[in-house]
Amino acid sequence: MSKTPSLKNLLCYRLYVVSNRITRLYRPFLEKLNLTYPQYLTMVALWEEDDLTIGELHSITEIDCGSLSVMLKKLVEKGFIEIVTQQSDKRSKKVKLTEKALALKPEAYEMQKNLYASLPKKLTYDEQAELMGLLDILNRNLKGDF
Repeated sequence: MSKTPSLKNLLCYRLYVVSNRITRLYRPFLEKLNLTYPQYLTMVALWEEDDLTIGELHSITEIDCGSLSVMLKKLVEKGFIEIVTQQSDKRSKKVKLTEKALALKPEAYEMQKNLYASLPKKLTYDEQAELMGLLDILNRNLKGDF
């Protein structure tokens, strides 16, 4: 008879705990920017490349379509983005940053640096690269399985 694995030995549990801790770590910084964590990730994607279709933004962020739709409406209400119907294809909508969102970018990037600097024990560059590589492998292996 096989023994049931302990909670601390479950990869899914460790990923869950780390994800929650990261989200909690960001929360006070993001409140100052008037953004939730998923909204922040969406804004970072748009700061990297503005003027994306909703489908492109979905592909980049991997946020499910229903959640992304609700989130985009909230970002419009906050004045961070505009959703524009394309003249060439009325079914396709583009997401464009507003001046307010563009003005927020330097503050957000400064926040990111300060957040990392506030950690008591930082990962080295090599440790970060290794962790991100392993997470990328895991993500690629899980894509499309659900």
